Amino acid sequence: MQKGEPRKSSFPLLKEFLDLKSAEVRAIVQLEALVNLRREISYAMDDLVPGEVMQRVRLVDIQLEKFSFILLAGINSTNLKWATTLHAMSLGMESIKLSGIQTVESGSILSELKQVSESDPPRVKASAERCVRFCDDFTKQTAELFEESVNVVGEAFNVDQHAVSVFIEAEVRSTIVFQFSRTASWAMRNVRAVLGQPPWDVLFPGTATGSLLFAHSISEIPEHELQQPRVAVVDRAEGDEDIPHAIKGIVLGHELPHLSHLGVRARQAKVVFINSEDTTTFKDFKKAWTSNSEDWVKLVVSLGVEPLRMEDAADSSRAEGVSDTHEKVVIDIPEPVAKRALVVAATDVSKESAGTKASSAGILEAAAKEHGDFKVPRSVVVPFSSFQRAAQAGGPELDYFGILQGFDELSLAEKETRAEAVAATILYKFPLNQDIVRKIQGVG
Repeated sequence: MQKGEPRKSSFPLLKEFLDLKSAEVRAIVQLEALVNLRREISYAMDDLVPGEVMQRVRLVDIQLEKFSFILLAGINSTNLKWATTLHAMSLGMESIKLSGIQTVESGSILSELKQVSESDPPRVKASAERCVRFCDDFTKQTAELFEESVNVVGEAFNVDQHAVSVFIEAEVRSTIVFQFSRTASWAMRNVRAVLGQPPWDVLFPGTATGSLLFAHSISEIPEHELQQPRVAVVDRAEGDEDIPHAIKGIVLGHELPHLSHLGVRARQAKVVFINSEDTTTFKDFKKAWTSNSEDWVKLVVSLGVEPLRMEDAADSSRAEGVSDTHEKVVIDIPEPVAKRALVVAATDVSKESAGTKASSAGILEAAAKEHGDFKVPRSVVVPFSSFQRAAQAGGPELDYFGILQGFDELSLAEKETRAEAVAATILYKFPLNQDIVRKIQGVG
């Protein structure tokens, strides 16, 4: 910390947060203090010029954002009351806004949340629905941002396919939006009960057509045995399963977080999905359709007054399943360039000649150029050999290698002295090849 950092107006808020952080108080109280501090940091950022101080302040805000995730998770794990829920939603949405996520929409929702009251259930429902839509839109935009490039990059770096497939939902679930969605879902569930509305929660609306399938759990559905599109009525789901390719619609017998692994995958795959918030309601629905097992049905899920409708479907309405047409991406990595080159394109280096980060930048650039799904800046690399050649060019006066001789045999104190000499030599005597500078400056 340097003089004037943080500014004077931040000290009371900083002290309050630190005191509450170590005190035995409710998480909602700590979250309120944290949001107040982040708001002050946001104001302070407007007065800072780009540089080291701004970077440090931004890093502090990032750590506070991570802690807000933990606090909101703790709030969600308690027996929520209406007053606490609405306050947590307001603080959660302000945290989202302070993180720069869809600031116009999040700011508008924040203003709305500050006006709602548990005494007005219809308005609470409207606000909660808007919050859930916000979370769904965030998930959709995140998927659209990474969907094409994550497969290309994963293939280029030989990343395990499972890690590639869960990358997007892992990104979503690591944000404050994920915990906020849990709070909003609680509000939706309880306000529906207050208003006497059907206890169904829509995860992904739409229409799905297929042969009706009943299963105890999603993990028990034998994907290799499914030869046609299916609509599945499922008793249980853990939330981390993958959805079989043939499944086009799911009716689940219990609650499921909107941004669970399963919920995110359903949106990515455009699988119509609805879950029941009441055991009796689900059992009645299941009983009504048990005799139709293997029949062709149409599942209609909507956000309207009638969230769930299923009906017999004529053979003419059958839709063919969608096959997976993704092709493997093959990227040729060039052989290492000659060691005499001073500056080399990142696409022309290897781990051996320039290190893992440099070669990875080259692989990324090659993937972007070949597929055009995303863009990366051009990169150039100063290979490992350049340093040794520059040291040798310095002659006896530089004596870099002479300083290093016998280094491993020295005592700890002697090593520190010698290391300082090496650092001083590099800093003050090392010749900077202007050709390297010009070549780097010429990259455009």
